[in-house]
Amino acid sequence: RLGIEDTTTITMLADGAGWIWQQAAMHFPGAAGMLDVYHALEHVAETAKAVYGENTARGRRWIDSIRTALLSGGWPIVRQRLRAAWLRTKKRSHRKTLQSLATYLGKHRWHLDYAGRLAEGRSIGSGQVEGACKHVIGRRLKQTGARWRVRRVNRMASLCCLVYSQPLGPLLDQSLTQPPKSVTAPAIMNRLQ
Repeated sequence: RLGIEDTTTITMLADGAGWIWQQAAMHFPGAAGMLDVYHALEHVAETAKAVYGENTARGRRWIDSIRTALLSGGWPIVRQRLRAAWLRTKKRSHRKTLQSLATYLGKHRWHLDYAGRLAEGRSIGSGQVEGACKHVIGRRLKQTGARWRVRRVNRMASLCCLVYSQPLGPLLDQSLTQPPKSVTAPAIMNRLQ
């Protein structure tokens, strides 16, 4: 439906949930995957808090070190830094926490090429999309007095996406310069196809 013929040219940006990667592989075979950097850094921050204490200078330095490793070299450098931190600590609980982070990031090692993506000028975070969903779709659906059936929510969400996407702009401009027709959702959808 999206008109994407070569799915190897796209990247799925996701929060790391296994089902998302499975759906991406099923619907977009050969597409690359990218772990949302903010989700990755959330895990890093939780580890720093457990190992170095909440909001400590040492913890902040460690987070900066891991962030730099993620953004510049991906999994190989992060793995080295996690191993070094693991060797420096003697507390079993700290080692377990560091191992947990290593396991989490290790399972996403193929989704951590932030340096390559940034070099191409592409996003490494899903905040823009999540914010758009919240503000563009959520605001429309949660208006005072609004009640929705699931099938209509899906239709309204699709229309909200169309209204705020690039392809609809010229269509709306054209509709403003021509005599008004019935501008209903099906009419817009038919003109876009």
